[in-house]
Amino acid sequence: MAALTEVIHIASPITASGRVGPLLADSDVATLTVTVPVGTVSGTTPSITFTAERSLPGLGDYPDVTDDGDWDTGNGVNATAITASTHTASITLPPSVDDAGEVGGFWRLKWTVTGTTPSFAVSGATAAG
Repeated sequence: MAALTEVIHIASPITASGRVGPLLADSDVATLTVTVPVGTVSGTTPSITFTAERSLPGLGDYPDVTDDGDWDTGNGVNATAITASTHTASITLPPSVDDAGEVGGFWRLKWTVTGTTPSFAVSGATAAG
């Protein structure tokens, strides 16, 4: 099977916490590497942290991106917080497999923004796995 390379569409600039998904994982049992380049950053003490999470195994089709109960939040992976211009958030998300061997077939990307009037220019986010 060919490796997944997917562009993740995120509205730019990011000025508040949010999320995107659900996104289909081409391989449910492979690691997934998510890369989010951040360009210009502005505001007073701005910070953004990206988190990738897989859907809980056994949920079936198309989990609700806004419902934390559909997502393996305990095993989500955070990138290092970005506080300055021209940095890249990189996340390696492991497979989501429960004790019965079932896998989570979707994933989502979340971000938490703090600071006063923060703004983060993003473009070209990708997922590969």
